[in-house]
Amino acid sequence: MSRADGRAEFRYPFGRAALHFPEGRLVMTAEAPDKTGLARVKDLVAVAVQLYAKTENPRIVWTGDLAGETRLEQFRLMRVTGKDFVTPRMLRIRLGGDDLARFGLFGGMHIRMLFPTPENPDPVWPVMGPNGLPAWPSETQRPVSRAYTVRRLDAEAGWMEVDFVMHQDHGVASSWAAHAAEGDAVGVLGPVGRPLKTAQWYVLGADETGLPAVGRLLASMAADTRGVAYIEVEDAAEEQELDRPEGFDIRWLHRKGGVTDLSTGLSELVCGEAWPGHEQAFGWFAAEASVAKRVRAHWREVRGLGRDRTLVAGYWQRDSTGFMAG
Repeated sequence: MSRADGRAEFRYPFGRAALHFPEGRLVMTAEAPDKTGLARVKDLVAVAVQLYAKTENPRIVWTGDLAGETRLEQFRLMRVTGKDFVTPRMLRIRLGGDDLARFGLFGGMHIRMLFPTPENPDPVWPVMGPNGLPAWPSETQRPVSRAYTVRRLDAEAGWMEVDFVMHQDHGVASSWAAHAAEGDAVGVLGPVGRPLKTAQWYVLGADETGLPAVGRLLASMAADTRGVAYIEVEDAAEEQELDRPEGFDIRWLHRKGGVTDLSTGLSELVCGEAWPGHEQAFGWFAAEASVAKRVRAHWREVRGLGRDRTLVAGYWQRDSTGFMAG
C-alpha cells in the first residue's frame, strides 16, 4: 500500500485498487488483467468500505468492466459427489462444480456455504449487485450462510472437499451434512479469509473446528518449514494423519468429555510456546471465541506481536450458533 496526495493505492498479485477523495466523496478504482482478478479486487475494496464505514451506510456503484452484469464471479453452485467419515466425529464431503480455479488463487482458505433448509428447501442463489457484492433476488428465500474451510481442492478435476464436525445436537450446517445425498445442491461463495504469511517457523493451535484449516496449511507449506501445532480433539480416535513438513511437530490434546481448553490447556500451551528470535515466524490460532481471545491478548499484549505476525480467529462461541463453522 502506498499514499500520496490524498490517494491510497493497493497492489495485489492479481490487480490493484486506488482510493481518493475529491470534494468529500470517495472514488474507488479497480484494475486487473482478467475478470477473475477484477472481481476479486472489487470484492476486497467494497467489503472493506462497507465494514469500516458501516455507520455511514455507503452506496457503492461501479462503472466500467463487469458493471451491469448479474452473474456473480464469486459464486458457484456445487453438488455432493461423495461423503466419508475421516474420524468418528469428522465428516468429509466432496463437492463437484465447474470453473473452480479462483478458490486456489488468492490465498483465502475459507468459503461461505449457502445451505438449503427444511424451511427453505429451494433457496434463491445470489447475483451480482451494483456494488459488485452478492445480492439476493428474494430475502425470504435466501439460504442460510456458514463459513467453512476448503480442506482439499482439485480445480482441474472439478472438486473440493469440506470437513464438518458432527455434533450430537446438529446445527444448520452439520444437519445438512448428515443428510446430504449425492446430487444435492449447495451454494459456495469465496474464497474468503486472510492469506497465511509465508514464514520459516510457525506455531499453530486449534480445536476440531480449526483442524481442517491446520491440515490445509500444513499441506501447503514448503518442505523445510519448521514449527509446532497443538490440536485439541475429543479423544485419540479423532486424531488424523496430516501431511506436513518433516520438521513440523504435531501435539494432540484430548478433552475426554471435558470443557474445551480448560481440560487440555490448549491456550496455555500455545501461549507458552517459545518463539524463535527472528522475523520469519508466524502464529495462527482458531478455536472457541473466548479461547481465541486469550491467545490474541497474549500475543498482542505480552509478546507485542501484531497482525503481520499472527492470525487469531474465534470459529465458534460456547452456547451459541452463528456464521462461523461450529
